Amino acid sequence: MSYDIYKQQLLNVPLKLEHCVNVCKVNICYCKINTEYNNAYLEFKLFKNKQKKLTFESFDAKITKNIDIKTFIMQSMPRYNRNDILGYIIHKDAIYCFIKFDGKNQTALYKASDTSAIVISDEIVNQRHYFNIPIDDAVYGFFIKNQHCLYLKTLEGKQILAPKTYYYGDTSMKKTYLLQFGIPKQSFLGIFGSYYYISTFKDAIINAGWLPSNEPLVVNGNAITTGKDGKYIQGAIYRCILFIEHAESKILPTKDDSETTRLLIEQSNEYAIKNQHISDRGAKWSELYDTIYSGMNDNMPINMIAHKYPVFIDKYVELNMQSLPKKKTDKYNSVQIK
Repeated sequence: MSYDIYKQQLLNVPLKLEHCVNVCKVNICYCKINTEYNNAYLEFKLFKNKQKKLTFESFDAKITKNIDIKTFIMQSMPRYNRNDILGYIIHKDAIYCFIKFDGKNQTALYKASDTSAIVISDEIVNQRHYFNIPIDDAVYGFFIKNQHCLYLKTLEGKQILAPKTYYYGDTSMKKTYLLQFGIPKQSFLGIFGSYYYISTFKDAIINAGWLPSNEPLVVNGNAITTGKDGKYIQGAIYRCILFIEHAESKILPTKDDSETTRLLIEQSNEYAIKNQHISDRGAKWSELYDTIYSGMNDNMPINMIAHKYPVFIDKYVELNMQSLPKKKTDKYNSVQIK
């Protein structure tokens, strides 16, 4: 995938004084085409401001003469390579200059002390967060008004499928396995059957904080939980990349009458009984769709997606376990990352 196609979505005509009367600021929009996965997609590098929100790097500037964007940027910030400056957009009182960046972070671990983050379009306009770090309203507002800058297109002008991000919670002691092989497949007891389950960041906290059962757990002689409450010693949330072409939502509260669900109910399984109107272990949708989405529900507070193919993990955060209560719950005020 070439940057030449993306440059066509931006302005590259000379900046004219009469068009820049109100311009007093330049926002740098760092972008990169990621080609590591199934489809090429855009990433954007944002920086933390004083309010701990992710936003554009910027500087104050006025246009005093007709000038091309590359010369203007090089005069103001000479550290850039001219060939990396892709183009610009004038929005309100600012010039948004798009500059490509290269390279990949050396570590998959994202820390609270990191001053920048690499985000995707879905996180900017849909989630408006990267993990639990908010993305500034100014970034959201710009891209909502200039949505063509969020996506890549083919030579024929067709928009390329952009990925979405979701999260998976578990102990950080499994990070080596998870980063190399991806999240494990759920057993047939999973609410939609044996698929790959991920969630929102908030819902992933439950699985990053505690074992499903409140029991101490020792692996290879090492305790991974604190004791009888089943709380992990080291919890982590993993950022997952998914390419979703089709989605099916189970809206009607039809009871799941699959053999597995009936067996669980006969065994007085409270979870199966409570969620029979949501579960779908007999999953007819799996013959037609890649993904099933279960929306938020009072009787099932976990927002889940079941995916038939491996889910890519590219980043994770470690939780400050002291910010979580001792006993498993979805009622907490705030959760901190290390």
